[in-house]
Amino acid sequence: MKAVAVCALPIALCVCTLAQAQTWWMREEFRILDATHKTIAVTVVTVDLRRGKLKITAPDLEVPPAQKGAELHSVRSFANELASSRRYRGSEWIVANGGFSSHRVEIPLGLFVANGKLLSTLTRERTRSPSSDDGELRWSGVLCQLQDRKTWDILHASLYESGKCVQALQAGPLLVERGGKPGILEDEPKRTNPYVRLAVCLRDESSLSLVLTQDKTHLLPLSRWLAARGGLGCKVALNLSGDNSAGIAIRASAGRPIQYFGSGTFPVPTMLLLERR
Repeated sequence: MKAVAVCALPIALCVCTLAQAQTWWMREEFRILDATHKTIAVTVVTVDLRRGKLKITAPDLEVPPAQKGAELHSVRSFANELASSRRYRGSEWIVANGGFSSHRVEIPLGLFVANGKLLSTLTRERTRSPSSDDGELRWSGVLCQLQDRKTWDILHASLYESGKCVQALQAGPLLVERGGKPGILEDEPKRTNPYVRLAVCLRDESSLSLVLTQDKTHLLPLSRWLAARGGLGCKVALNLSGDNSAGIAIRASAGRPIQYFGSGTFPVPTMLLLERR
């Protein structure tokens, strides 16, 4: 099954091929233009949250002690551990890197709430060179499963209140502000270096997308494409850890090899784990 769509934006031209579709997730491949008009490849994995569920977790919370080695876990090594674990080896799942590291690789930077437990507190570090309109906090967004509704949202970190989220992960910057507005300042490409990026995008309450650039890009063109109706049309989107830590691993069914997208070789302290309900 294939479909092609073409859209023209001020600095982003995208061509989409529907590459793989399952009952609870779908993978698409896109081409967009960077700020330098270079074509970059983008992999998008979208999960139907009515049929799939998201867990914000850490390798130590999922891998039994008997199976853990001394190594820190990247997306690839963590996915390999899951594939051999009793709990996950017979199921379908998707893994992606989470947020950033603090003073040690295995320690999360900023807020991390897993299964209702506060494992790392919110950081209010200020940025000296803002890339987004919400430029006061360097890590300006929180991916949050709301305590009262159990639905997912991406909040401004400055508005986070203790106990608001049963699961939460702080990262940044916000690529798409609430309401679908691009969140990156116009001069960002002149002040920053391009990197491979991984972002999480919420299109509505039942649709969550993992967005991985296969090539280096600035935040501005990615932000515009994520927000555009001719792009992904995200209502809100958050930048996660990038560069060689960025990656997605898909176990489509038991017995099939894991599909890897992106490098995903550098260890990260937190992971996004999606499973079929």
